[in-house]
Amino acid sequence: MIAGFMLAAGLLWFARVGLTSRAEQPRRTGNYSSTEQASTDKSVAGEPEPPSRLVVDLGEAEPGAAAATVEFIELPRPTKHEKKIREALDKPTRVDFDSTPIEKCIAELRDIHNIPIVMDISKIREEGVILEEPITLRAAGLSLRSILKLLLEPVSLTYLIDNDMLKITISRSCEGTRTVLRVYPVGDLYRGPQSDTDTHPGDLEKAIVKFVQPDTWEAQSGPGSIMYIKGAQSLAISQIPFVHEQILDFLRALREAKKAQEAPRAAEQATRQPTWRSRGLQRDEAYSLVGLIELDEDPQMDRSRLHEFITAAGGRIDNELGDDGGLRVNGKREDQPQLSEKTRYIVVGTIPQPADLSGPEQIASAVRIAQFLADFEDAARDREVRVVSLKEFLKYLGYERAD
Repeated sequence: MIAGFMLAAGLLWFARVGLTSRAEQPRRTGNYSSTEQASTDKSVAGEPEPPSRLVVDLGEAEPGAAAATVEFIELPRPTKHEKKIREALDKPTRVDFDSTPIEKCIAELRDIHNIPIVMDISKIREEGVILEEPITLRAAGLSLRSILKLLLEPVSLTYLIDNDMLKITISRSCEGTRTVLRVYPVGDLYRGPQSDTDTHPGDLEKAIVKFVQPDTWEAQSGPGSIMYIKGAQSLAISQIPFVHEQILDFLRALREAKKAQEAPRAAEQATRQPTWRSRGLQRDEAYSLVGLIELDEDPQMDRSRLHEFITAAGGRIDNELGDDGGLRVNGKREDQPQLSEKTRYIVVGTIPQPADLSGPEQIASAVRIAQFLADFEDAARDREVRVVSLKEFLKYLGYERAD
């Protein structure tokens, strides 16, 4: 609960600062999943695309990114409509909400993603949520899951998949909702009992029951139950859909924490990291970098390594968006990107997702990056500059891993 208040406080602060918004309707140009756009299979070094076309390949994860994704098997099996909703939640989108009532924001998201979204109006109004409260949010490259988190959590709302629909309701609206059994593979996280005869709960089960809606578990006469299946290295959890969504967030956070602990070890093993070689030409061009730069197993060194690649190829960086969402134009801090005649490509790395983050500062940085990505897309459209993925850009420069 405390974490929820901290998150709400961080987002409310962000709302006070005010994200730059425009009155125009949301546009999806330049934000596609890997299954939606086949053109990303082409290297930038090949036949050039029409100048006005924006291309962003965010669908393919870089090495090491899988740890941030939680896969699970669900019983009973989800219907085709539920599968469509889950797929939509993970797809990137673009929003331009300028003092827009939350009810209208939800309606626009429903139209963009073509999925059934309903609002539990009676319960929401009983909770005292003002649906006419204006929302200002401008962002690109964020998943629908992240956008919903930014819109709903500050006003104590949440979403759940129920009866083949995405339902927006109050966060404590759990009574009367059916339980669903899900199986979560957690072999990379689990540190439970080692004996085949030991039936006591392990540390992961204890953490979930303690920190994820404690009042909804069996020990507190709630509907939820949890058991570790040692042979499958998985947790079998029976819970209501609302709590399952929070369990996913909790597991994502644990995997991020594990990844952060392993980063120093990766730095110590830098001598064994993959090497890169260049077969490209010298290019007197400028490039703009947006998002997190992840080339291999050592993300801390990847940004400086990409700088070296660009310099070695004869190019330079005119705009760069840091991991904290701060923008530098030709080395100076600025509020808006400034593309020039020499700007050839806008290079998009990994866009951090607020749905996978818990700290208010991390979420605020992720939203700043998403806002600037929208600014870069607009600037690229105006100057007929292409937006490309980091993978495509490396091919264009002629760099490939040597091992």
